Amino acid sequence: MVTQHSRSSPGDAARVLLFSMRNLRDHVARGPGYEFEDVICRCDSVDVIAPAPPAEGNSRIGRYFDRITAGQTPRIDGRIVVEKEYELFFAFCLDPQDLRYMNLIEGLSQKCRRLVCVVGELWPGMIAQARERLQVLRHFDCVFSNFQSSVEAIQDATGRPCYFLPPAADALLFCPFHVQPTRCIDVCNIGRRPAGLHQALMKRAECGDFFYVYDTIGNFPVLDAREHRSLLANLIKRSRYFVAYPAKFDKPGETRGLEEFGSRFFEGAAGGAVLVGAPPRCAAYDHGFDWRDAVIPTAADGAQIAALIAELESDVRRIERIRRDNVVNSLERHDWVYRWRDVLDRVGLPTSSRLEEREARLRSMAAIGAAC
Repeated sequence: MVTQHSRSSPGDAARVLLFSMRNLRDHVARGPGYEFEDVICRCDSVDVIAPAPPAEGNSRIGRYFDRITAGQTPRIDGRIVVEKEYELFFAFCLDPQDLRYMNLIEGLSQKCRRLVCVVGELWPGMIAQARERLQVLRHFDCVFSNFQSSVEAIQDATGRPCYFLPPAADALLFCPFHVQPTRCIDVCNIGRRPAGLHQALMKRAECGDFFYVYDTIGNFPVLDAREHRSLLANLIKRSRYFVAYPAKFDKPGETRGLEEFGSRFFEGAAGGAVLVGAPPRCAAYDHGFDWRDAVIPTAADGAQIAALIAELESDVRRIERIRRDNVVNSLERHDWVYRWRDVLDRVGLPTSSRLEEREARLRSMAAIGAAC
């Protein structure tokens, strides 16, 4: 028998058992979820289950085997056995494939009083084919979805209460107030991007007085998720403008015309960049990013981008206000700790002193920023 636990809070008796995919999946898209887990571990008393792949799991043969057996029980190194009692089991599953691992945890329902899962990325149009995977959640107390449009469909598929939990960012990591770095990057464009806008920015960068930072690879693993998030935060804190478009805007077959906001909006705002792109047409965005100039609309073909940036640069006070409002709102509303509080409130658990300390620090930094 192998019990796969690691302690994140050695000073306290853990009340939370957290399941993490961090040793099994290293895709760049998983960074925000792992960041959420890290904030939870800093704000609560937590034991972490982070299973490792089998010995051959990282080999070419192992990866091939995982692909052809994707619909079956996944393989890990050893067994997962819950031996202690916990108030709460928590799992962040980016997609339905992650849910297969829930069936590997022995003693879960017997040892954990409450079971909660966040489903990070599941569009309504994909729920029918994920229905079998979702059945494991019928044993959970409640489910959360990062997509507001999927809440009702997930609830129907699982028979369990489902609630919307917006994405967020580590606002302390991304906050530029305590360093005030020089914004030497003119535009930062990470991840999915409209081809026309990218080409327009490339053309502008050819003039020699314009620094444009963008991805040159896609769909990639990262060597260390925490280091990658730190790098991203440092890039944004040094960027004047940051491009943000709705989640998977270039995958209409998957989204079926629905729009949701993803991590880019939270990261860009928390880092104090001016967001340019397209605000998603959804109630969640209207509620979460309700301050003036949260996103400056930009045509996807890039025809307006050079003129738009020149216009914005001519109004220094407006730029300063936008950056300040973005950071202050992120500190006050969009740190991961607020999402953790929402989870605890839903299941009826009290907050910890460390959670309240982090909230106090966020409020203090927001007050300093607002006064500037």
